[in-house]
Order: sequence, then structure tokens, then C-alpha cells
Amino acid sequence: MKKHLRKMISFVLVMLLLCSSLWCGAIAFAESGKAVNVPVITVHGESTLICPREDGTAYTLYDDDEYVKKIAKAALPSAAKALVTGNWDEWCEKAFNALKPAYDNFKPDENGTPPPQSYPEFGWLNTHVFFSDNYEYTEAYDFYPDFRKPPFDAADDLAAYVRLVKDVTGQDKVILNGRCVGNSILLAYLYRYGAPNNYADIQSVIFALGSQMGNPGDQAMLTGTVDLTMEGVYRYYTTDSGNALASSLSGVLGGEVLGLMFDTLELAYQSKVISKITLDLVRDVYAKIKDKFIARIMREYYGRCGVYATMVNEKWEDYKAYVFNQPGDNVTFANLLAKLDDYHYNVQVHIPEILAEMQSAGVHVSAIVEYGHAASPMGGEECLQTSDHRVPVGRASFGATAANIGETLPDACIAVRTAAGYGDYISADGQIDASTGLLPETTWYIKNIPHDYPQCIKDLTTAIMRHPGCTCDTLEGYPRFTCFVDADTHLAPLAAVNPTDMDFTPKSKNSFIAFLNIIKRIFMILKAAIVSLFNRG
Repeated sequence: MKKHLRKMISFVLVMLLLCSSLWCGAIAFAESGKAVNVPVITVHGESTLICPREDGTAYTLYDDDEYVKKIAKAALPSAAKALVTGNWDEWCEKAFNALKPAYDNFKPDENGTPPPQSYPEFGWLNTHVFFSDNYEYTEAYDFYPDFRKPPFDAADDLAAYVRLVKDVTGQDKVILNGRCVGNSILLAYLYRYGAPNNYADIQSVIFALGSQMGNPGDQAMLTGTVDLTMEGVYRYYTTDSGNALASSLSGVLGGEVLGLMFDTLELAYQSKVISKITLDLVRDVYAKIKDKFIARIMREYYGRCGVYATMVNEKWEDYKAYVFNQPGDNVTFANLLAKLDDYHYNVQVHIPEILAEMQSAGVHVSAIVEYGHAASPMGGEECLQTSDHRVPVGRASFGATAANIGETLPDACIAVRTAAGYGDYISADGQIDASTGLLPETTWYIKNIPHDYPQCIKDLTTAIMRHPGCTCDTLEGYPRFTCFVDADTHLAPLAAVNPTDMDFTPKSKNSFIAFLNIIKRIFMILKAAIVSLFNRG
């Protein structure tokens, strides 16, 4: 009883402190009058979805990876059977039924409306205005869209938030800063609310880490066209020190087991025969489960989410045919599909025109792109292009030319572009020609950051905000190309070879050495198991 009483008292004290903070903030707003700077609104990328329990606690979608354990327990025996028989129907049914309950409290309805019992982790900020400590900017605010909504529905929420920020700051203009898929919502807002007013209330727009022109990995999943290359798989999983998935797997499987998996991948990468056998097996399995399992999951949850629909871009009609593939779907989901079509055909395919219109109206438009990492290997050859571990440079930069990860642009191509007067747009490492993008003068490229937003990127963002009209040639301390060193260091000038460049060459010189490494790893695992067994005795 005393324990619960202490919790109750603590809760009351916290609420009193929170209320007093909000009251002080309101007084500060009232006393300060008009804001000193044009307010900044950051439209964030996807955030964690939360659903409260009856006992007052809450859980997130895929809480504690329970869905993986359920699928493994329910469907693993069927998978072993399917590998022998070649029939994956039983596995598809069991895996789908095991995963489906995870979505029940989170999936939007047939109109794209999210259920009221779940919401984005920071969604409550959408109706309140709080200062952010990001960007060292006095009037900076955060907007967290609900990405389950169709883009224009989320844009309506953003419009209400913009009006609220303008009211409390007394300013008649805002700076809009998009991050990741937040850029899709930002573009929807610009089309619906900015263009009719000739962007009169927008000072500048920054597109950062953007997937607004589609993403080949997500595109492949949403259209049923997953295409793996052994080179792409190898570089994504083994040579990228920033791979969060590998780190989490290490905690689950143990370093030696994970090492064995990577050494096996090394052998497959080195041996054309083993590579073909491995990829053929994966492609065969994928072909048998993509319609009966993956498409069902896409249709049940992901395919109904506006943000995932914006990832598709040039394969839009393929997406609709793949996800909404059941008889009557065109009727059941007619309202949702109309909203998604509205975004795609009026916004996504007209991004160049929207950018040009904003610039003609006097809006300062810029972009921040990160690269130097492998992308998701699911989308075939395009996923070999250097990326920020998620979005290839060509898409994030609105069309800049980029080499494959770990490679450089052809010498002949660089020579031709340099002779034509574009030498300053070629990166020192020879991997990017920025002149072909839609914003060549106002796109900044930072190497060796894996789709992240550390303080040095916030500092660059602040500098762009503080200097409307700046270009890569005029913004002091921030040239067109820089390199990320670490979280506590300012961005360094990009060189041909940088201290943080990753080595994408294979560890083993040939398949025989790769095979020996596997044998060595197996003996190490067996030795550890035997030692553990004797220690127990």
C-alpha cells in the first residue's frame, strides 16, 4: 500500500511540475510578444506507434520482438517441411495468422483512418506548441505526423499546426524542415496549402534525408518485385559497421554464430556457384510466399498506410495491383485509393515543377543528403548505389548522379563533366556529380552517416535557416561536400580518402579461404560449447 501511495504522490508532483512548466511557458509567450526569428517547424519521419493497456501501461507495434518468436514457434516446422516439399502454402497460413494479431490495434481502416486506441509516440505534440532544443534556433517546433493516414490527411494536420505556431509566435512566415518520409507529408502540404497562396507564408524549405522520390527497397516489397544481388546483400550485412540489424542480431545469436553467418555469406559472395544456388533458393521461396503471405501482410497493414504508398513512385500502378489484389478491393478501398492517387498523380510525379514554383515565388529551397553506406539489398541493381543506408543518393538529392557503393564514377565521365565546367560539382572521392540534381546550388552532401541526424547535421540545418538565400558556395564553413567524423566533431572537408571511409572489399581473397574461415568458426563454436558444458559439470 505504501508503495502505491508513493507512486501516487510522485505522479501528482510530476503533474504539478508539468503544469507549472506549461504555465510558465504560456506566460513567457505572452510577455515575449512577437518571436525574434522566423519559426522553424520540423516535419519528422516515422515514429513508434503506441497502444495503451487497461492497466495503464502501453505497448508498441512489435513490442519486444514477440512477433518474431510467435512466427518462429508457429511456422518454423512448416518451413522445414516446405524446404523439402517445395510447397509453402501451410507456412504462409501459419505465419500470417501468427503475425496478424500484432496489427489489430494499429491498422488503419479501409478509408485510411487510424484506430483511435493507438497513436504515434509523440503524436500529442501535434496539438501543442513546444520549443525544441534542436538546431540552436530560438523558435523551433516539432511536428510528428501519423503516417498511417493518407498524405493529404496528414497535411491537413500539419496545416493546423502551422497556424498554431504562427499564432503563438506572432510571425507571418515559417521555415519548414522535412526529415525522411516526413518530406512526403511536407510536399503534400506545399501542394495543398502553399501553392494556392503562392507560398507567401513560407520563407524556406529544407528537404533532409528524403525518400520523397521513392525508395527501391520499400518499392520492391510493396510491388512484389524483390530482387536480391549477392553483392548488395554482402555489402549491406557484413561491411557496414553502422548496421543496426547486425548489432541486434549479435545480441540474440551471439557473436560467433553471427560471425558464422557472415562467413557463410562471404563464401557465397566469393563463389559464383554457391552464390547462384543461394540466390536461386531465396528467389524460389520468395516467389512462393510473396502473394500468399507478403501481399496479405501488405494489404492487412502496410499497404493501407499512406507513408508506404509514397515510397513507390514510378511503380505506382504495380503497387495497387499487388497489394489490393482481392475481388472487390477496388470498391472496398475506393476512398483510400482515391486519396493515394491524388497524392501520387498531383504531387509525386510533379516534384520538379513544385520545387521550381517555390523558387520562382522566392522560397529558399535546399536539401541535405547523406551517403557512403550500402542500401537495402532488396531492390536489385539500384540498391547498389551509395546511400545513407536507406535512401540512394539519386533519389534523396532529386536526381544527382552517384556511383555504386565503394566505387567511383568512371574517369571518362568525370573528365567530360569537368571539361563542361562542372568540376566543382564532382565530389573529391569521385562518387557524386551534384550538377545533375534539381537543386545543384543548394544541396549539401555529407559522407559516412547512416540515415541519422546528429548534432553536426542540426548545425548545418541551423546555418541554412539563418542565411536565407545561401548556397553551397556562400555558406561559410559548409561547402557542398563534407565528411562525418563522429558525433562530437564538426563536419570535416571531404577528401579523396577519408578516415571514416568503409572498406567494401571482401575479407577473403578467394572462396577456398572463405571456406576455411567457416571451418575455423565452427570449431570455435564447438570449443566454446564444450568448455561451457564442462564448466557446468
